[in-house]
Amino acid sequence: MSGKLYPNTTQVPNFILDEVMKLLPPAPLKVLLTIARFTYGFQKDSDKIGNKQLCEATGLSRSSAIRGVQLLGDLITIKPGGPGKGANEYSLNLDISGAKLDSLKRRIDASGSVTGDTSSASDTSVTHATQVVSPVSPFQTNLSKPIRGRAKAAPTNPPDPAVNGFKKFWDAEYTKRFETPYNFSHGKDGRLIKGLLQTYGLSTLQDRAVKFFDLDDDWIRTKGGFTIGVFNGQINKLNSTGRIQTQARREMPA
Repeated sequence: MSGKLYPNTTQVPNFILDEVMKLLPPAPLKVLLTIARFTYGFQKDSDKIGNKQLCEATGLSRSSAIRGVQLLGDLITIKPGGPGKGANEYSLNLDISGAKLDSLKRRIDASGSVTGDTSSASDTSVTHATQVVSPVSPFQTNLSKPIRGRAKAAPTNPPDPAVNGFKKFWDAEYTKRFETPYNFSHGKDGRLIKGLLQTYGLSTLQDRAVKFFDLDDDWIRTKGGFTIGVFNGQINKLNSTGRIQTQARREMPA
């Protein structure tokens, strides 16, 4: 080990050491420093880092690494790799206002501590937090865990079990395909899902969701994205396509 202690360094911005480090629990701090190592350490502004690579570099389990990424919020920007495009591309975002730092501190305080977990990187039991994500930073979260010692106020509108059930199904299908949790816009997406469920029911809507994710559509893959909003706009196409295929099979000669 002593042979490696020679001047061969990675630049870590003073902003991280002076303002950010004292706010972060171990897991998100490890993730942030790893991104600094893979970018500034190799004289790059950004770098593609796979989930396995992130786990190996930080010593975190998959779930803790993803949670650490989520808690960093606006401190990093992420360009999703997408289907067939490989790992997500990470970069540091040092243009952070004081208000955003305060927001980061409140979010971390509300989420509880995130430990420096050293479980195996093959751990697949990922627990996804409630997410509020911007297009630039798709792992941001706004965790709803109450601050210890304060009573949690009862929701004015109880959550719809069917809507929550579809959200869980959608998130699982999205994560399976793109290796990143889905960003729900809880107001807009919730209203769209609720409206769709009133027409189709949960099992039918889940079937349409799978067909949507399997679409080979260049516009969706490159521009529209596999989002709840695009899914809502494609639902009639998915319905009619399914019926046409079924009718064609019925009319095939024996």
